[in-house]
Amino acid sequence: MDMGRFRLGILPLGRLCASVPLPAVYGLMVAGVVLLLLFNNIDSPAWVRPLRGLWELYQYASGLISNGLSYLRLFALGLAGGLLAASFNNIALMFITENGVVNPLSWKIIFTVLLVVASHALVLGLSVIGAFAHPLRLTFVEFYGAVQFKGGGKPFRPFTITNGKP
Repeated sequence: MDMGRFRLGILPLGRLCASVPLPAVYGLMVAGVVLLLLFNNIDSPAWVRPLRGLWELYQYASGLISNGLSYLRLFALGLAGGLLAASFNNIALMFITENGVVNPLSWKIIFTVLLVVASHALVLGLSVIGAFAHPLRLTFVEFYGAVQFKGGGKPFRPFTITNGKP
């Protein structure tokens, strides 16, 4: 890719990025890693900070991979729903196709319409379940884990009497 031709709107950012010498880029990268290792969790002793910095760097890198796979999974679910709907359309059209030509005046059109409506209702139902379940999973598994959520509150104890009150 020719970086000199890269533009963001009217800004010629490609020429600006290409004009930065490569040793300066590597120097900035090394400086960033050193700063991450030395100044991570400033409340910790100085000898612990590089180890915690390595751990944070590992978590960041593995988080990028897991987030990418999570979005890939959602993409695959959407693609599967679309392909399932297209397959149902093809199956339904087979009933009213004669010698490679669709015959809309066939008596089988009623069965075809019912099959299309029922099958697309099934695909819509699966999509609704996915639209409900996957945000819940993302919230409870990935978001709460990323912010170190500890929980709290009172345990659920149904049908118990506390202080003489039901």
